[in-house]
Amino acid sequence: MRCLLTGVSLMFSVSLFAQALLINQKDSLTAPVQEPLEMELRAFGVSQNAQATLVGRYNFSLNIDRWHLRLQPTWFFGNAAPVLFNAFDRGQKTPPNYIALTSGVGLGGLVTLRYDISPAAWVDAGMASFADRQGQNGLLLNGTTAPAPYFRFGWMGEHLSFTYLYQILQNNANLYPDDRFFSKNKGLVFHRVEYRRSHWSVGFFESVFWSVQDSLVTRYLDPGYLMPFAFLRPVEFSSGSSDNVLLGMDLAVYDTRWKGYGQLVLDEFKLDEFRSGEGWWANKWAWQLGIAYTSTWQDAAVSFRLEHNRSRPFTFSHSFPAQSVSQQGFALGHPLGSNFWQQFLQASWEKEPWSISVDLSLVNLGSRSSALGGDILASNTDRTADFGFFGLSQPDRYAYAQIEIARQVFLKEQTLFAGVYAGGRSQLSNANPLWVGVFVRKGLFRNRFTY
Repeated sequence: MRCLLTGVSLMFSVSLFAQALLINQKDSLTAPVQEPLEMELRAFGVSQNAQATLVGRYNFSLNIDRWHLRLQPTWFFGNAAPVLFNAFDRGQKTPPNYIALTSGVGLGGLVTLRYDISPAAWVDAGMASFADRQGQNGLLLNGTTAPAPYFRFGWMGEHLSFTYLYQILQNNANLYPDDRFFSKNKGLVFHRVEYRRSHWSVGFFESVFWSVQDSLVTRYLDPGYLMPFAFLRPVEFSSGSSDNVLLGMDLAVYDTRWKGYGQLVLDEFKLDEFRSGEGWWANKWAWQLGIAYTSTWQDAAVSFRLEHNRSRPFTFSHSFPAQSVSQQGFALGHPLGSNFWQQFLQASWEKEPWSISVDLSLVNLGSRSSALGGDILASNTDRTADFGFFGLSQPDRYAYAQIEIARQVFLKEQTLFAGVYAGGRSQLSNANPLWVGVFVRKGLFRNRFTY
């Protein structure tokens, strides 16, 4: 997983460097396991302060007939840690912090047990986070949040595949000081159907989030959501509930070197309001377009990715905060949540023993306030108006850049990667703008921050 989430407390540390499971694949993590033991020591300096972080994980798998067990315990130690983002200052228009200046020790990881019903069908269960993406980011499931208990059923034919996912997520009580319709746990059911050909694929997905505890009943699983092939929106509507249903689709066109892709998520949409052109607040959607290229040049592997992500105000939020598209207070999808657009370029060059990678990103981040639709953890009833939301609400623009140079080092029959990196961000009021550091890693660890 190229984007790695580091928590600032033990609660969030369980997601440290655990790779997410791809929603429609049964036998792979988001990157292949190359070595049982993987570790990384990263030291860096920001504004004359020096910090260090040590992370590690052990990859274990056991296969007995049709049973497959995978464990990935992870640990973390550091006096500070580079993070994908820190919790937003609620109600403020500020981008996330790059440095979390808190000490931490974390232990967590991924556990999954799978049973192959047939060569084409399987069920699995355990603790994991999931990613549903064609590119660098997934708008609904990005795989960067803490693992949670799950059950999944999947079927993969020659061209058609289907996935059913049930998961119990958590809300952070500290984010709801008024306890307004608060539920510690919430359920998620996710359906995905994908059709594949040799050079293209199209997928359709839907999800529903509901509060486990409400004023009348404790509902860990709604019987209507147990039906794997039923459309979730009619089931939710017929039951008279106020659960949070989202729909979406993605498309990819590819060959051996190129890939073009896109994703669309509809949180709520009315065609009449769209045609009126008055900027109705509840026409909520997010979309993504991207292109990726991988090839060889003079015996070197070269690649680049250009991707654009955009999300309207109030997308992924709900009138009941406990039903937002989040896990433990972090967005399940793109980490910037709603009310933003982001465009970034990633490029790399690798020729043993050297590798160079560059990340460039431009972000327009709208207000984080609940009134203007930038806080997915707040009730969307806090809005100040029903119309006038034509684009991002009070956006701030900033730029991000980082370069990393690494070299393979052989030490006592062990292959390590040692390197240096430097980066910066512009127009930040709540984070240090420049950083430089060194690292040594064994395995697949590769931190990439594009926010």
